[in-house]
Amino acid sequence: MSEIEPPLLVDVHPALVSFLDAALVAEGEPALARSLAGLRLHGWSRCSPACVHLRTAPEGRAGST
Repeated sequence: MSEIEPPLLVDVHPALVSFLDAALVAEGEPALARSLAGLRLHGWSRCSPACVHLRTAPEGRAGST
């Protein structure tokens, strides 16, 4: 049985990725900006009901920091 991969962040939130890309390049981080293309959206954080953070790693792999 194969797992379906989560969607790419850029496919779900293209404006956010575009904003982050421009900001990272402006801050002198072009390599980090290029890494955005491969990030997958694993969902929204469930750390609290008011949390607005999204997860780019599977549940249990991302830390709270």
